[in-house]
Amino acid sequence: MKDNNNLTEPSKSYFHIGSTEWNDIDDNERFMDFTLAFNKGCNLYETLDEYINEYGSLSEDDAKSALCRFIAVLRYNKSAQRDIDLTQLVLEDNLGLKELAELFRVELLLRCSYCIGKNGEQIFSRKFISGKPVNLYLNRHKMSADSIKDIICHPTGYKKVNKRWLIDNNPWQTIAEEYQGYDLYSTTRTFAVEADRKLLELYNSTKKNDNHKYHLEIPAEPWQGNPLAAKIIILSLNPGWQEKYNKDIALKISKKGNIAKSIFKEKQRTLLFEADGFFPYNKETRDAISLIGENYWRGDDKKAGKLSVLKPDAMNEFDFYKKFAVVQYCAYTSKKYGGGFDKGEFLPTQIYTKELIRYIAYNRPNVKFVILRAEDKWKNLLDADVWETMLPNTIIAKYPIQQRFSRANLGEDNFEELMNIIRE
Repeated sequence: MKDNNNLTEPSKSYFHIGSTEWNDIDDNERFMDFTLAFNKGCNLYETLDEYINEYGSLSEDDAKSALCRFIAVLRYNKSAQRDIDLTQLVLEDNLGLKELAELFRVELLLRCSYCIGKNGEQIFSRKFISGKPVNLYLNRHKMSADSIKDIICHPTGYKKVNKRWLIDNNPWQTIAEEYQGYDLYSTTRTFAVEADRKLLELYNSTKKNDNHKYHLEIPAEPWQGNPLAAKIIILSLNPGWQEKYNKDIALKISKKGNIAKSIFKEKQRTLLFEADGFFPYNKETRDAISLIGENYWRGDDKKAGKLSVLKPDAMNEFDFYKKFAVVQYCAYTSKKYGGGFDKGEFLPTQIYTKELIRYIAYNRPNVKFVILRAEDKWKNLLDADVWETMLPNTIIAKYPIQQRFSRANLGEDNFEELMNIIRE
């Protein structure tokens, strides 16, 4: 391991507690080496697995013990020995080598980073994020052993989100009930989650530029497709408004009662995570939904480079789009994004979106995220552990204003990786 992945010392210096080599460097040096290695793409589990299988000087138990110790020391900074000991014991009993390697990577990158100074030197910085004392759960909260175990086995200071919580706490359930009828553009009602209305009304009342105001007279769209089933999840900014499509064409389609009704039904199923895919199977409904949305994701001759550029010629359209879901930073439609809300607040539905991404990042590790717009806003919204967890599985566009699925925007390797996922 001496020359691999920027870990400059022999493997025993990093993973064999009690060996002579272990004492050659201290934890701070280890953490600096690991941070640099992770930033350059080191896959710690693959490195360890290969070394353990090829050489006899390091065992899996050695590596696991070292990783458990690293995680505990990062959390408690050697100041709470009982918490360190309990954390090490729980981690070693409940997590395998691969899980420990990933947990250590996230814990480390929450705290440690490199930057390049003016003279080209690497400057290492570290911040202390305290882990919650185990005694707090044992004494004050009186949590069950399983609950405490789950907290210890999850990154510092954050919680797990399960699918049942997402379903039960979905703020879009009430508005899904309103997604019925024929008025795809309404002059009599607005479509907004009740908890969002105060911030939305304040926002719209203070915007002098009408292009920045949210249009609540059309259905909101926090996501399209099914984020709990899609293999590729696009993180975007917010749905765009074009009067020709969102109003004029929507009004025309509203007069076709059955089509309008089927569109509302599909939007309702989408909000409840029941949609079969990005577009419904029925072609007439699919075409109408796409048309109201200016054929934005489907693409046409004028919009080459949208999702359609990835579609293999032989693949059925429904099966192709089923691979995707789009999740919006903000669910409400505007011609141009006009900035955040008062005092930097987030809409309650944005907080829910944050938890949705948390669930996907931790429970669907094979999902590929693609950030086409607003990387800075997504990073600010998501918890730090979620961002660090999803980043290795995330493609960030080079030219976010274009929002194109082109080789130039995604990079040749990333483009081919998406094609391979689509063909699976």
